[in-house]
Amino acid sequence: MALTRRRVLLTLFTVLSLIAVPTNAAQIFRPSSHRRPHRSPEEQHLDRDVTERSTEKQPLVSGEPPDSVSQREAESTSSADEEPILKKLRLNVRDSVTDDQCADPSTILDPCDGYEGPRQSPIDIDPCGNHVEVDRSVLRFKNIDSTPQSIQLLNTGNRVMGAVTWANHIPTTISGGRLPGTFVFEIFDMHWGANNSYGSEHTINGYRYPAELHLGFRNIKYGSLEEAAANVDGLAGIAVFLDLHSGSAGRGIAPLAQSLYEIKEAGSSSQVASPPNMKQLLPKRLDRYVAYTGSPTAVIPCWGNVVWYVMLEPIRILERELELLRDLRNGSGHRLCQSTIRALQPVSSRRLYTKQRFLRCLTRH
Repeated sequence: MALTRRRVLLTLFTVLSLIAVPTNAAQIFRPSSHRRPHRSPEEQHLDRDVTERSTEKQPLVSGEPPDSVSQREAESTSSADEEPILKKLRLNVRDSVTDDQCADPSTILDPCDGYEGPRQSPIDIDPCGNHVEVDRSVLRFKNIDSTPQSIQLLNTGNRVMGAVTWANHIPTTISGGRLPGTFVFEIFDMHWGANNSYGSEHTINGYRYPAELHLGFRNIKYGSLEEAAANVDGLAGIAVFLDLHSGSAGRGIAPLAQSLYEIKEAGSSSQVASPPNMKQLLPKRLDRYVAYTGSPTAVIPCWGNVVWYVMLEPIRILERELELLRDLRNGSGHRLCQSTIRALQPVSSRRLYTKQRFLRCLTRH
């Protein structure tokens, strides 16, 4: 009788143990991809900083209400927006890059180091500042839909540059506004940071975007970019911010994705398979900008002979596209997690110009 009772208790204990196992097993044998790896205090601090900055509102430059955060995130993370090459790469997306393979930012040389004066770039821009004037002259784009014959991307070891060739194709030009002539699109470069709260060279009221695209133009009165750079009226530039949460239409830098993958090593170059036109690299609103006279930020000589147009509406960039940039290598083989980002320069006595006074500015003063 006692033996039978012991067998019953043992059987009952076994059944109860088996019932309890699945719950514990779900916790113990959870796939490693669902676990958050151990983070150092420095990495935790960076994560908090990125999280806080990613939830900040974008800097308003008009009276229009901002898009909801959820809507913007949905637009930026939609799988339908990803180029096939980006899906194929299946990159490991990170909010910040802090591994030992990243190049030391202090070793990234500033090509414009040593150039000083009252007309240097980049600058911090307050669209509503007292030094901003309204200039209603129109910045005109001609052949904005024209496609270059070729675009060659180059990994310089500290940033990405693009050389534009038109040959017998009709070139894209800009004129009017503050420009002293007609300028043809000839070169561009890109700047980015190691996390999503740092990367752009220009800032808007201290706010930095994760990346910035510079479109360079040559005055057609000069036969080459080198000749134009040596003259006070030779160069013009358009600065375009790249943002993860931009609701702007278009594909952003997606047409460059394949070539970015092919120039991983410093000094390597690649022809863009399907060169984008100027319209694909600009925001929808071409009348929302701040213009000023400054300098190149990464191409010498860095004299103050560039008429800059800084677009206030960003274009879209995907996280995977940022990772393509951060995965490029410098001359030592380390990851170029951060490109050349020149320090902000004093505005000094320069005047800045907008096409219109923004509603927010009218209510602020």
